[in-house]
Amino acid sequence: MNSISRLDKGFTLSCTRMGSAVPLPRVVLRKARTGYWLRWWDEAGNLLLWAVEQIEQERQRAEQERQQKERLIAYLQSQGIDPNNFT
Repeated sequence: MNSISRLDKGFTLSCTRMGSAVPLPRVVLRKARTGYWLRWWDEAGNLLLWAVEQIEQERQRAEQERQQKERLIAYLQSQGIDPNNFT
């Protein structure tokens, strides 16, 4: 027997296989401009990102790292240190 339980902002699905309940990840349906999307969370409650979201997250992380590197180089140069000859 399958069941759907209502949770805050989502649902928990479970199905019975071989006589025992098997919980499935939490899902949420949200209306988007192009339709409804099915979202998944892991057992710890973390949203599982789509590939495009993972790519954007990595792009933002790389941009922050680049800016931090530029600030460090500028600071070292302001202190009279050549970052290219740093040993």
